[in-house]
Amino acid sequence: MIRRHANTCCSGKPKLSKGLKGLSPMKCGVRLGPDECSIAVISDDSDFIFNFSFASADNYSALLFQLESALKQCKKKHDIKLPIGISLQGHETASTGMIASLHHPLLAQKMLRQDLQAALNHPILLGSDGQCMAVAARTLLQLENKQTIFALSLDQTVYGGIIVADKLLLGPHGLAGDWGHLSLPWPVDYEMDGRVCVCGRTGCLEHFVSLEGLSHDYELLTGSKLTAGDIIEQADSGDIIAESAMQVLEDRIARGLAMVIGLLDPDIIFIGGELGESQRLITNVPRKWPGYIRASVDSDILVTLQNSYPCPHYLYLHGAAHLCDFSK
Repeated sequence: MIRRHANTCCSGKPKLSKGLKGLSPMKCGVRLGPDECSIAVISDDSDFIFNFSFASADNYSALLFQLESALKQCKKKHDIKLPIGISLQGHETASTGMIASLHHPLLAQKMLRQDLQAALNHPILLGSDGQCMAVAARTLLQLENKQTIFALSLDQTVYGGIIVADKLLLGPHGLAGDWGHLSLPWPVDYEMDGRVCVCGRTGCLEHFVSLEGLSHDYELLTGSKLTAGDIIEQADSGDIIAESAMQVLEDRIARGLAMVIGLLDPDIIFIGGELGESQRLITNVPRKWPGYIRASVDSDILVTLQNSYPCPHYLYLHGAAHLCDFSK
């Protein structure tokens, strides 16, 4: 069933661009998850004009038909001219056009961009959740003067994205910023317990710093299962065990970001996703860096959005819609 949220995510009516007599051009972004697909139409001034969600079909052909039908309606109603961007849990290999996805089996080894472009007769751009997060950070935080931006999506899955000189880095295999499947650096003995990631390897960062990773750590400590959100809430309320789990999480994120700083030395590191909504990460993660980074790094390079998001998947949708501005 399609859930429509017309105007529920708007921060205002469509605005006029300077020097133009008509409305600014509309952009369309899609967040394509294994269970749910969300689509948003966004003005050039970043106002959400319209958005809706629907449960994803259980086979590729049906999913493609769902997307084709929904996007044709958006194109017609909102006069979409710019390329439509899609945020997904995976990446496109440039040489083959095929999707590599560990978390969305329907897309694996499929040529989604080509198939959808043919169905719509409209250009399509693809980016991982982390790559779209980087675009959202660049546009929403107005980081025009920042040369290098690294963004991190901390959710049920974990992805990274990199923007350098206002260009989104993808790489020939689409893997630029694939932080979640690097190994956790400087592991202590109990972290080398053979936990197998969805990719089949052991020790991946995603396995330690995702929503499920935090929940798993809490279960190891207590024998009880809690959601990541409940653990954060209990830690903020003074629960010692939940606080311990959060401190371990923060140290692991700090270790992983220390590698990023050593390789890229970014001007800004942006954290988004459900875990990224916890403001304590912005305060506590930089405090761990002196143990892992040789140079002194300013804590204010780590940022997130201070205000609440106007709708689910907001950052992914916003970033996907603006892929056309950073993929040239």
